[in-house]
Amino acid sequence: MKVFSGFERVPDEFKGATIAMGAFDGLHLGHKSLLEIAKKACPDEPLGLLLFEPPPKLFFSKNTHGSRLATGRITEILAEKIGVDIIFSLNFDEQFAALSALEFINKVVINGCSPKHIVVGHDFRFGKGRTGDAKLLSEECAKHSIKVTILEPINDDTGLRISSTRIKEALQQGKMDLANQLLGHPWTIEGVVEHGQKLGRVLGFPTANIKLYQQIEPLFGIYAVKVDIGDRVMRSGVANFGRTPTTGVRDPLFETFILDFDGDLYGRNIIIELHKFLRPEEKYNSLDELKAQIAIDVQHARDYFAN
Repeated sequence: MKVFSGFERVPDEFKGATIAMGAFDGLHLGHKSLLEIAKKACPDEPLGLLLFEPPPKLFFSKNTHGSRLATGRITEILAEKIGVDIIFSLNFDEQFAALSALEFINKVVINGCSPKHIVVGHDFRFGKGRTGDAKLLSEECAKHSIKVTILEPINDDTGLRISSTRIKEALQQGKMDLANQLLGHPWTIEGVVEHGQKLGRVLGFPTANIKLYQQIEPLFGIYAVKVDIGDRVMRSGVANFGRTPTTGVRDPLFETFILDFDGDLYGRNIIIELHKFLRPEEKYNSLDELKAQIAIDVQHARDYFAN
């Protein structure tokens, strides 16, 4: 997969692709359906994504904390797994936000990415003040023989729309199974391993600790997880996300004990897949009680992945 940080100077070999445009936060089943339709429309052409980084909603809110399902890097990893060939990652800043809808079409789409076919959702908006819509995009691109396919929302088996908002709500309620079902893959987070209190090592369960920063905070509790420490090997683990009420409340931290692993991970960017919500975070009367419960959680994670 090729990633372009912008739309200028795109080599001719990457022009003429089918490009899906949108936020694609989390690359959930709705997004995947859109990409499947895009690929079927032009099966012999490269499949691309046009993304904005940061997403416009985050840019205008000026608060990037705890609002995303996936970081830009996670989105790229997920996109490659489902067969995306090209990503155009556009830096969304004051200058880009000032582009009119027609300037966006002419500068970014027609003269920049130069696709053969574009696929967007019915609610896709672009340009200064969100004045551009899918209809305008279709009309203007038609003048340059670029086909635009506009898709309606994708619903799940219950008839409800698959959306990033719905997935975020499921995560915050501890409904990990529902969230992963709507995503079509385990919810995935990333972060740089930081130094913590090192209490896990004292208890016999050393953890790799990361802060979520931009990614949404799930329900405080214990999770069965898979971890990639940077070598593309997914190792089983058990993680706690919360404020550690037993040892003293502090800012939320994602602490992961990797099963059958011993090594120094400080400073590494690790990737964690959340597979199962095991239980809510609790406060214990002593460290011995906490240690005993962690051992139970570890066994539950082992059993989950074994089955």
